[in-house]
Amino acid sequence: MENEKSSHFTDEEVTVLVDMYTKNFELLKGQFKGSGGACIKNRKWMEILEAVNAVRKPDTKRRTLGQIKKKWTNLKQPTKSKASANNSSFRKTGGGPNEDNELSSNEAKILSTISSRQISGIPGGFDVHEKTVLTIDTTLASERIGTIN
Repeated sequence: MENEKSSHFTDEEVTVLVDMYTKNFELLKGQFKGSGGACIKNRKWMEILEAVNAVRKPDTKRRTLGQIKKKWTNLKQPTKSKASANNSSFRKTGGGPNEDNELSSNEAKILSTISSRQISGIPGGFDVHEKTVLTIDTTLASERIGTIN
């Protein structure tokens, strides 16, 4: 069987995916005890898949579960990046206007499913990419070296 490239998701398909995922977020991301948890999640994903396929264009192929899950992952990444950029812009100093990139309604819904730590980091943490200059007081070190000799 020849591997054909799928058509792009329509705005309506994306909206259905986002709406259904965000409504079922707790269930889809929750932890379950016992063997039934995966089955419950898969059933909910299948409901989302059927809803997305119900709004597809008649001349397009049905979406697969893998395509739906991949699309959700692909929707989250630029939303996280945009929210992170907004957060960084908000923290800048200098009194200038905030370079806020307004989120679309779908992006706002997606963002509601993403942990704030994934956007702004851990409170009290530091940026490993930020350059830090350390100043060392050499007078104390040289005094101690002088007393050793």
